[in-house]
Amino acid sequence: MKRPKLLFIFLLGITSFGNRAWCQSYVSDADFDAITAQVESRFGQIYEIESTVNVDSSVHNAIVENGAIENPYGTLQGCIVFAAKGKFVSIDYDVPKGFVGIYRQGQVIWYSDTLISDEVVTGVRITGSTDLNNEGRVDIITSWYEGMRQQIEYLWIFSWDGHIGTLMNTVDEKDRSAIASKSDLFQFVDVNADGVKEIQGKWRETPDEEFRLVTYSWNGQLYGKWPSTPQPPASSYLPRNRVNITVKSFVRKLQNQLLYSYVIENKSSSVQEIDEILLYTKSLSVQNGSGRPKWRFRLLKRSLMGWTNLFLELNTIKRGEVDTSFSYESVGLPFITTYYVRGSNPSLIQPPYDEDARFRDKIENSVKGPTLGPADPPTPFNGLAFLDTLLSYTRQSAELRWLGRDRDDDCDDDERPDDGVVRNIENRLQKARRELVRGDSVKARKELLKLVRKVDRLQRRGERVMTSESYALLKYNTEYLIERLPERRRR
Repeated sequence: MKRPKLLFIFLLGITSFGNRAWCQSYVSDADFDAITAQVESRFGQIYEIESTVNVDSSVHNAIVENGAIENPYGTLQGCIVFAAKGKFVSIDYDVPKGFVGIYRQGQVIWYSDTLISDEVVTGVRITGSTDLNNEGRVDIITSWYEGMRQQIEYLWIFSWDGHIGTLMNTVDEKDRSAIASKSDLFQFVDVNADGVKEIQGKWRETPDEEFRLVTYSWNGQLYGKWPSTPQPPASSYLPRNRVNITVKSFVRKLQNQLLYSYVIENKSSSVQEIDEILLYTKSLSVQNGSGRPKWRFRLLKRSLMGWTNLFLELNTIKRGEVDTSFSYESVGLPFITTYYVRGSNPSLIQPPYDEDARFRDKIENSVKGPTLGPADPPTPFNGLAFLDTLLSYTRQSAELRWLGRDRDDDCDDDERPDDGVVRNIENRLQKARRELVRGDSVKARKELLKLVRKVDRLQRRGERVMTSESYALLKYNTEYLIERLPERRRR
């Protein structure tokens, strides 16, 4: 039999061995014994429990190869999913066909039909539970292995509505699942980005062929190979831009640098989960990046930086989830940059390494929008040029709806009531600019100090007037300019 990887032994305890200590995932001995007793009461002592998963304990904790334990609709709450394999007695004995069951609160509440061909099955694993076809029911995915080294893997999938389980895969003429692959190569992908997962593996029709990529799809009733099965694009880069998101950025001053943090919301209307967040940077001073556990923060080539999920599909940002963990530090000043958020959609096929193609995929095959990032201060420093940048940030903030258009309480009487906030900030900056042109840095500083106080007041009025983005742009860049203007007039 094929031993699982050591990591999975420690975290899951899911294997194909009959030893209960190795086939349980967060299942107590008492529950395991109760399941075994009820199976024997119904079928006699002709089955052994090969794999069990306690759903409540495994959700967002268990690692399952090429899958994850999820309970998106709560219908598996308090449940243990198990798979039973017929016992082999002798070559003259017909091994009973295997089945899948669900146990809850001391009772086995559902058995599948005993339909899983068991004569050559050498191992069983609960692979995952998720909604593959986006029909509002959780799908229980189980793997049944053949071969002394478990070279071949067959998926048996059951849709669970909380009361009844329904078979979801086609079956061949030998009563085996038609969803077959070389072991441990199944992946659940969305080839055409319609929200319904396809299943990819490596398979061959005859022993003389080499294993090749095969795609199984949902036809509205079953998973199988159909003439209409969508095929991976020639580029092999699957769609990763089917997320509906909001990205909020915040900047806070530390002792010697700024802390940049982000709130990422993957809305319930998203098709995909999120596994990568990137943005352009104009600073090499970025450090102390932190984020979601098991996501890696790094600076990439071509001025990209960001976070990538390294923990399979288990640790993606789910639909309807908000994550507040992403941050880093930098001496760079806030500027308006672009974020690139990518949906989770892994693929078995990888194109030949091409740095340009991979870069284009990250930029083009993502959802993008404006946010804040760090930019190193200009060298050499030019006060007038920097003030013009502040004016540009003000206008861009208004266009992005980061800077409100409510009438401000200290606007001049001739200002229009629909853009008082923006007009007032621009007036302050223009006054400071005129003083700088005259060479009077003292008066320019006074105007800019008034602006900082005004920005602080606006920020307290809430996001409708001034968002966290426009606040950071104006406050920290204006303070930087003030610090570099002489406090006294030149003689």
